[in-house]
Amino acid sequence: MRILAGLEVTTKAVERAAEAIGGDVAQRDQRQIQRAVQLDLPMVIGEPAPILYVQMDGTGVPVVKKETAGRKAKLDG
Repeated sequence: MRILAGLEVTTKAVERAAEAIGGDVAQRDQRQIQRAVQLDLPMVIGEPAPILYVQMDGTGVPVVKKETAGRKAKLDG
């Protein structure tokens, strides 16, 4: 602090300030957590599906030019 701002500050003063700031940040976090809304999730009715099928369409996946060299494009250009 002396080199950067020309201030004489003890290690203990810096420690106290850091702890006070940390406490303030923790209180703000707790207030935000308490303000958060708990969503009402729907109740599960019936048995879960024994098998879940997932299908992916990879036609819009971004690729680099060398991977598409010589291929016909969806659009001209």
